[in-house]
Amino acid sequence: MAISLPENLPRHRFRHKAEFEVYQCLLTSLRDDWVMIPSLEMRLDGSFSDREMDILLLHRIHGLILIEVKSFPMRVEGGRFFYEDGAEVDKDPLSQVEAQRNFLTQQLKDLDPQIYAKIRIAIATPATIKVTGELPRLLRSEQLLDSAKLAEPDEAISNLVFSDRYTVALGPEMFETIIERLAPNATLDTSPAGIRAIARARMERRLETETKVLESLDENHRVLVTGGAGSGKTRLAVAWARRASARGERVLYTCYNDPLGIASAKELDGFEDITVSPFLRYLKTAPGLPPLESGPEGEITRFYWKRVENHAVEHFSEITDAFDTIIVDEAQDFSPIWLAMLEELLDPEGPRRIFMVGDPGQSIRRTGFRLLTNRDGWMRAELVSNNRNAPAIASLLRQKLGGAASPNVEPYATEIVRTTVASDEEVVAAVEAALGRRGDDPTWVLTTTSTTRDLLRWRLGFVEWEGREQGTVCETVYRVKGLEVDQVILVVDAEEDQERLRQLLYSGVSRALEDLEIIGPDSVIARV
Repeated sequence: MAISLPENLPRHRFRHKAEFEVYQCLLTSLRDDWVMIPSLEMRLDGSFSDREMDILLLHRIHGLILIEVKSFPMRVEGGRFFYEDGAEVDKDPLSQVEAQRNFLTQQLKDLDPQIYAKIRIAIATPATIKVTGELPRLLRSEQLLDSAKLAEPDEAISNLVFSDRYTVALGPEMFETIIERLAPNATLDTSPAGIRAIARARMERRLETETKVLESLDENHRVLVTGGAGSGKTRLAVAWARRASARGERVLYTCYNDPLGIASAKELDGFEDITVSPFLRYLKTAPGLPPLESGPEGEITRFYWKRVENHAVEHFSEITDAFDTIIVDEAQDFSPIWLAMLEELLDPEGPRRIFMVGDPGQSIRRTGFRLLTNRDGWMRAELVSNNRNAPAIASLLRQKLGGAASPNVEPYATEIVRTTVASDEEVVAAVEAALGRRGDDPTWVLTTTSTTRDLLRWRLGFVEWEGREQGTVCETVYRVKGLEVDQVILVVDAEEDQERLRQLLYSGVSRALEDLEIIGPDSVIARV
């Protein structure tokens, strides 16, 4: 979405409907590195009447584009413009926009004597432009933007820009200076960080809008909402918990992994009637359960947690907790046994609500979870848009890994880096080099196996997620599901099972908001 100065102009600020339609079309479809100044009032050619430049687009690299908007269908023949009925257009649109370019050049030439070469022109209409003969001299077909081209505005503007072989970039300083000159009252931070902040805020608003629609599903008693990475599942689950608390209900908010549980507890801090806990940790400390006997010395962690689960199953009837509403985040990580236990934790005298959110594409724990349907008594819904990951990352998720479609066009994410390695030593060296290329924004190193995680922690001094304030986080993708960070270095081990590899890649790639490097053997890099 382009940035408008001023933002969100209403219809009445435009001279005619067509100008507003073209404005809206460009605003919603261009990338966030385009700035648009609509209805720019300037005194042209020394005349005594104020004239408006309909739309001015500015870009650090692509310069300026002046767009003259017409409200009627046109025909171009013999280098002249005609109305649809055959009469010649009263005011030649090319002459108008050329006059505007000349005047704009006069206003800006003290900033750059070569500014004329950086101003392109275009003629637009939400109607049709039919070319039946020669175009006017020095006018290219790419500069005529009619309804067909405006159906794909980003492509149309891109074609216009690259049809000019003499592209001269403005550069960041000139870009900012011109905005200050033409829109002196604007409060826009035009630095890359400022534009990125605007883009992220827009993504957040889209996410809030899309999840808000599904909050009222909590009128039902059994709800399962699925969605791909970045679609707002956790946001929806947290909203449900708060709504249930407002109704005076006792709530259990649960998930599988500790980091997501800690992050969710922070979101729900202050709600005394909401218990937030990863499910196994809840089973370990559930009120009423007898103490768990000690295991063998040096017991492997997964064996310990399996004993916790078995102990809870054996003594489940002794648990004294009872909840009105249970909310499950990352439901695909829950086994049928866990779901059965959740049902038993509901108070028989209460509303007995269970709400779950999950992503079947991230079923890397192989729990036996299946998608519950209306026949099972569940209300089903889906979140369909990825409003989290930057374009290159969202595109990889969508095209190769089965992720959700993304409306994001935030431009300041770097392209994905892919690094091939063939040994542990090369993995360590590649990760160290990748960290050296990263800026100060938070970076996680994620792995698909605990073996590689432990190797990197040992060799490079990385820390677990809980120690993220003290160093670089290194965790398996299993452990940080449901969370995200600006930058991710993803180390993927070879995997013969291609569906398993897809799920691991999907879970790891989708943790990165803006910057991603994938490190792995040839077989992995070929997949992405």
